[in-house]
Amino acid sequence: MYPGYPVRLGESWTCSHRNSVGGGAISTVNMYKLTHVSNGIAEIEVKGTTSARTVQEDGVNSGNHDVQGVQVGSLNIDVATGLIRSAEIRQSLKCYIIVGGCKVPASISSTLTIAGRQQ
Repeated sequence: MYPGYPVRLGESWTCSHRNSVGGGAISTVNMYKLTHVSNGIAEIEVKGTTSARTVQEDGVNSGNHDVQGVQVGSLNIDVATGLIRSAEIRQSLKCYIIVGGCKVPASISSTLTIAGRQQ
């Protein structure tokens, strides 16, 4: 998630990830923005999208999953160490599960909270 080069207050960067997941792929694109720095802590805003499409054909179960969603939140990073001191990211996903020709809608909402400390 770190850009690999110095950024200034107000600058943004993007990170993309694509992973294989059981018969399909999941893609995530996040945009990060350095919004504040104080007392050695950098506040970074994150906004992103997630999409996944999977196909399951195992002889017992078969179906497709189509997932689209967004995530937003913020991270507080220790500038000296890169350690995430705290973070909260909210994710909202809409998906369709297609089984036997039936398209079943579903939605998922989650909040990821991180509290980091150096030992």
